[in-house]
Amino acid sequence: MLYPSPWLLKGRGVILTHSFKKSWIKNHGFIPDHMKNNFIGGLSFTMLVDYQESNCGPYKELLFIPGLFRIRNRNHLVITKIYVDSEESLQSGRKNWGIPKELAEISWIQDHSTLSFSAHDNNDLILKAKFRLNPFYFPLSSQLSPFHIYQELNDQCYLFKPNGYGRAALCKLKELDSSPDLFPKLSESRFCTAMHVKNFDLYFPCSKIERL
Repeated sequence: MLYPSPWLLKGRGVILTHSFKKSWIKNHGFIPDHMKNNFIGGLSFTMLVDYQESNCGPYKELLFIPGLFRIRNRNHLVITKIYVDSEESLQSGRKNWGIPKELAEISWIQDHSTLSFSAHDNNDLILKAKFRLNPFYFPLSSQLSPFHIYQELNDQCYLFKPNGYGRAALCKLKELDSSPDLFPKLSESRFCTAMHVKNFDLYFPCSKIERL
């Protein structure tokens, strides 16, 4: 079943910020060949998300953003790898925003001080991570980011800018492993910081859609 945009989502997540060499991202960041010349670099982001409420019901997600792309004289973010554990989210995400979602089994186990996350494709590991949580949270808003998300799928391009807010705290990364065939090998990054976000509200608007 398809759930049309816009969407309102609530949940919690972890944002990992990485620094990779530009050449490494081009080779290992799952960038489509025709977009590699558009990649200009910058920080990369991995997001682990537990959507507790959404238009299509609860689901979990893992995604990777390599950095900035120069497209039509503007800088945009592009999601190059993403997994969800909901068929409804997969189909709706592709239809509404051109997001290339794939299915996976995703686990999120959290108590007051620790978080364990894992994603698998059948029995194959995609990514696993463990974090020590920090009790000191501060307000966080996506209004600080000027960038839109640009996606291409099925001969169409999609442009949109999600908006959200929540409370965030730096957390300590205790374990991180990923399979390079299924997700970027994040241990290759030159540095990695982690931030836990709780009680967030996220608005996904309708996309501007054009034929390629």
